[in-house]
Amino acid sequence: MHASLRQAGFTLVEMMVVIVITGMISTAMYQMLQAGQATYEQNKTMVDMQQNARVGLQSLADDLRLVSYGKDPTQPSIFYAGPESVAFVADILPDEPGAEVISYFLSPDGDPDTDNPYDTVLMRVVADTSGNTLVSSTQSYGMSSYGLQFRWFNGSGVELSNPVPSPEQVGEVYIEITAAAANAIDGAYPEMSLSTTIYPRNLPLSPARSRPNTPACTGPSFPTCDSATLNWTAPTNNTDGTELPMSEISHFNFYFGTDPDDLSLYTRLARTITEWTVPDLQSGIPYYIAVSCVSRSGVESYTCQRNATLSSALVPEAPQNLIASIGTGVTLDWNAVTLFTNGDTIGTEVVYQIHRSSVDGFTPDATTLIDEVSYTTTWFDTETDGLGCGLYYYVVVAKACGNESIPSNQDDAQLPAIPACVTNIAASNGASEGEVYLSWTLPTTRTDGSPLSPGDIEYVRLYADTASGMPNDFYTTLTGAQTSVTVPYLASCATYYFNLTAIDACGHTGELCPGEEVSLFTSAPCDAEPPQPPAYVAVTEHDDYIDLEWPANSVDCDLGGYRIYYGSTPGGPYNGSDAAEGPSPIEISSDLVTYGNLCRYQLTGLGVCQEYYVKVTSIDECVPANESIGSSGEEMGQTSCVSCQIDANCVSWAVDGASNNIVHLELHANGANELLSQLQPSWSGAQALEEVWFGRPLTKIWDYDGSAGENGWYGGPANSGDPLDLSDVYVGSWTTTEDGEPFALVFDSDVRDVPLDIEFSGTAGTCSATGAGTGTISYSDFDAGMSGWTSQSGNWFVSEGELRQSYTGSNYYVQANTASQTDFTIEAKVLASGGTYHSSYIYVRYANDNNHYLAGIRTDANKVRVARIQSGSFIETGAYYTTLSDNTWYTMRVVVTGNRIRVYFDCELVIDVTDGSMLSSGQVGFVTRRASGRFDDVRIFQGEVLP
Repeated sequence: MHASLRQAGFTLVEMMVVIVITGMISTAMYQMLQAGQATYEQNKTMVDMQQNARVGLQSLADDLRLVSYGKDPTQPSIFYAGPESVAFVADILPDEPGAEVISYFLSPDGDPDTDNPYDTVLMRVVADTSGNTLVSSTQSYGMSSYGLQFRWFNGSGVELSNPVPSPEQVGEVYIEITAAAANAIDGAYPEMSLSTTIYPRNLPLSPARSRPNTPACTGPSFPTCDSATLNWTAPTNNTDGTELPMSEISHFNFYFGTDPDDLSLYTRLARTITEWTVPDLQSGIPYYIAVSCVSRSGVESYTCQRNATLSSALVPEAPQNLIASIGTGVTLDWNAVTLFTNGDTIGTEVVYQIHRSSVDGFTPDATTLIDEVSYTTTWFDTETDGLGCGLYYYVVVAKACGNESIPSNQDDAQLPAIPACVTNIAASNGASEGEVYLSWTLPTTRTDGSPLSPGDIEYVRLYADTASGMPNDFYTTLTGAQTSVTVPYLASCATYYFNLTAIDACGHTGELCPGEEVSLFTSAPCDAEPPQPPAYVAVTEHDDYIDLEWPANSVDCDLGGYRIYYGSTPGGPYNGSDAAEGPSPIEISSDLVTYGNLCRYQLTGLGVCQEYYVKVTSIDECVPANESIGSSGEEMGQTSCVSCQIDANCVSWAVDGASNNIVHLELHANGANELLSQLQPSWSGAQALEEVWFGRPLTKIWDYDGSAGENGWYGGPANSGDPLDLSDVYVGSWTTTEDGEPFALVFDSDVRDVPLDIEFSGTAGTCSATGAGTGTISYSDFDAGMSGWTSQSGNWFVSEGELRQSYTGSNYYVQANTASQTDFTIEAKVLASGGTYHSSYIYVRYANDNNHYLAGIRTDANKVRVARIQSGSFIETGAYYTTLSDNTWYTMRVVVTGNRIRVYFDCELVIDVTDGSMLSSGQVGFVTRRASGRFDDVRIFQGEVLP
């Protein structure tokens, strides 16, 4: 029975692995795209030249072979046989009486439709015997200015003077056609020549000919299960025994079909090619392939034909290194299968069959098959409900070319998933010496996210030790219904660490999470001696609160806690009353402030720009409590006196990512650089925040696992409204970082269209920004290069996290690697500098360089504009005049819906035009028109997205 599977999400480890792999793949793809684009442009130019030359040569050769056919005996066969043109007689127009005069020559007017100033076209003129033109047409474009050359020979193969004084001596003609590139490559216009030799069949002096021998072919071989390859050897002799040098071979004809007596011409191949592969064949159908040799005089050999019916015995190798792990359900990973058992590379799709059984060492068959997947080596078994307690076994089988591999190694997973962490563990000293009271919250889910009812918890195991980490010196097992316990007989005056784990009805021991561990210093009976005071207190200043830190008292076993004195006068009186925690002195239990060897506390809700003087004393557990003689000493702290200057740009907050969503925005300081130390985001929904990144290049400044930021292990992703202590960073001034600093928040699930408020805190106060996440088709900040973009012309490159184009001689295009767009929104920062027109544009609905639409800036004319490029003509359809400057960043948003274009300039709507002649869809990108320009922070949204 096949299972329908859904992926519920990724774990952090999986996501980080995906990020690393994605980065590696992206780097490789970027390098391949760069090299591929250059190769594509060169190959396209070569193909165009080859096609132009082939068309011209074919037309001329076909007509010249008919010279003298159907003419009046009194007419000459050839009027003119020169080095660069020819005029001859032949009956090639059946509807016209008698023979015609055909002329071939290069046009002296050149080819006006290309950039090459030195190319021209091949002309063909057909006239009647009275000299009246019947047909005058261009036979081929893009010819070199010297691209038509003739050499003339008599019937014995002796070359005649050129032009030929007596054309009736001609028996053999050598023709060479040279095509030129329409556009320059590296400043030059490449050329390509094709040639052939013609033996006009109706001229009395043309020598007798025979056809080439048949190529000797072998095979076919089957490199993959859906293709066939034929190899052959070029003939070296003609059928009459004369030598056939390679230079006299024009090409090979390759034929393909299902009827051996009626094969179609599949392709023509250069004489240097001696093998060809036909792809996309189906097994069991009788195919036939054949090859023939064609001489330069146009004579074709007989074909060498072979049957190409597919019947594959190729078996894929078995998948290796199968690993089953518990996450959201069971996750399977294995190595990709790329080879057949004979060592050949697999060139077709590999299907992986997933098998599951409760029997160890099972043989996979149709009853154990639960899914089939392709193009992935990771699979998620999320449908594990109802399988019951126990081990389940998995194998994977690869299938290609209709054949199955042997099974992979077997791996197992314990189901159901183990219980999640016991949380909210709290510890306090009990009424008796060495007695500790503990409470906790039982887990309600398993580690894969599935529910865990209280009845599914059989036991709770309590760990206690004087060492932090994973204690095992002492534990006791409690019933699953318990949520508190009093632990007696612990040593006095010692620090104990406590943690718990749940055990389910299957006997599976749940997670023991280090982040849930708590510690407690055990007390002793009241000692009449006063406790020792803290050695010092340190104060850290913030916007509207101060952090206090002092060394923990580890001397007095009857320590009860501390008293915190604060006020606004040096030396006292310590009569402060404005802290949210209460008036001075604030009495706090030691277990609530002790973290290892240090104690920490915050005074919050304080006024800005205020001085506070603080000291700390110790108190014991006596009633009434004894207070230490002396204190930590006084320390002063001042809250911030400057309002926050951090702001977010007016751009939409772009969201990308699949199971993990990334919200992209930008930050800048309106004044001088500003220290950012805390973040408090809030949003609607159950999403959770996992990471925060900032800067160029992006650097992680907070992570719930404690790898960045100052919270340490956070106990899981942050919820809406949680304050996050960041690794301090400086936000650059708008005046020095024109396009802002990139800022990204990584959520564990979808936050598209979710309202998001962010409160930023630093040394200069607290401020906030509000927006909503919008899903993107494409997001590019170019901090990682040109990935996702393809240069079409010009000199496009990335520098300092910006896309740049430096040439100013023409119009230069770069295109986003997205699908053709219909209704969409694109936003980018644009800058123009130098050139003739000082202009940078976003282009939309692009069909080609001669048909698309523009929206952008022209700084020398002080205007924002919209234009239509139609059949190469520039037609301005809307303009907004404002003061613009070179080398200045401007934010532009272009909203395209139907035949309407709206342009927002620095977040204000400035142009709204409707153009009935708009193309319905097209590509998206940038263009500079005779100017250098720069672009950054591109967001492409589906549909209409307004600021």
